[in-house]
Amino acid sequence: MTLTQADLERARDRLRGAVRETPCATSFALGRRHGGEVRLKLENVQVTGSFKARGAGNLLRRLVEIDPDVRVVAASAGNHAQGVALHAGSLGLSAKIVMPVNAPVVKVSATRAAGAEAVLFGTSYDEAYEEAKRIEEEEGATFIHPFDDPYVIAGQATVAMEILAQFPEVRRIVVPVGGAGLLAGTVLAVKSYAPHVEVVAVESLAAPSLSASLEAGAPTQVPLGSTMADGIRVRKIGALPFEIVRDAVASCVTVDDEALSLAMLHLLEVEKTVAEAAGAAGVAAMLVDAIPADGVPTAIIVSGGNVDVNLLGRVIDHGLYTSKRTLRLHGRLPDVPGNLAEVLNTVARVGANVLEIHHDRLSGADLPGRILISLVLETRDAEHAESVEAALSALGFHEDARR
Repeated sequence: MTLTQADLERARDRLRGAVRETPCATSFALGRRHGGEVRLKLENVQVTGSFKARGAGNLLRRLVEIDPDVRVVAASAGNHAQGVALHAGSLGLSAKIVMPVNAPVVKVSATRAAGAEAVLFGTSYDEAYEEAKRIEEEEGATFIHPFDDPYVIAGQATVAMEILAQFPEVRRIVVPVGGAGLLAGTVLAVKSYAPHVEVVAVESLAAPSLSASLEAGAPTQVPLGSTMADGIRVRKIGALPFEIVRDAVASCVTVDDEALSLAMLHLLEVEKTVAEAAGAAGVAAMLVDAIPADGVPTAIIVSGGNVDVNLLGRVIDHGLYTSKRTLRLHGRLPDVPGNLAEVLNTVARVGANVLEIHHDRLSGADLPGRILISLVLETRDAEHAESVEAALSALGFHEDARR
């Protein structure tokens, strides 16, 4: 099936009232950094917390037009599962969805709450996919692919269609990519309505399947590394998405988990919105300057917000540590009265806040007359952290490499 502008418009019509038209909000902070207007397309506030509801909704509604009693099965790390579950429930369809056993609890719970049967199987999307295909054959259900399907891609294209209507000045759209369904939909929308707009793909360093495929000239399977961006941790992009995007992507950049952590923290603290790691990939690319600060009016798709609360807490801690707003120091001082008080007075004088302190004589036994002091401090930023370290160093408190 060759997708046309008419297919995109039919998808938009099918989804009208079934999904939310999400905001395309101005980011003043990223705009200052970029030197031009930056807007965030907030698919994290979509009805299921992810853009995936669009593609699933379009395909399911198309299937119901053919067979009102169709039974469906899908495989998903979480967001596609919720999209299938939501629309199957609203259409009165039976849905069975296979998810990896390590899928985020929030995504499994939401899938079941929508009325679908969630089957936990395997430790990766690929294993869940194989089980779903087995169920398809055994039970005669119709498989709902998360990205390698023309109706799914047409549904995802409605994200970019909204961007073009909400932000007509846009000249660049930044898209997180895993299986590449959203990327393919974005490319099709741009080709149909605004061919002057460039499309930039952002993938996880742990799953660079698009860049590998572009280099090889065909969809290429890559080994998967560990990443918290489960939504874009895909071993091989879809064949149909690849054919659509192969000659249409301006660039493909990768981001690591450290950048994703900083982006999630930025979105939470500055933009006042919650994104999962995969959803924050485009913002991560801008924060680490993988996207040039050239002032080009840019829209970044924040593709999902279904993050486990426990992971979010760890991300916040890591982001504060990475940006040196949490400072961990370990050092030795002479064991004489008043030295610990002097350390604390110095910390207070330079405006840092003590979160934790540990005073240890035993660990200093190899250096008689000295003690080990461990500090966890709250600082304003990296520059403030450096001034704290300098003040403590002047006191004789130096980092201990043997800890």
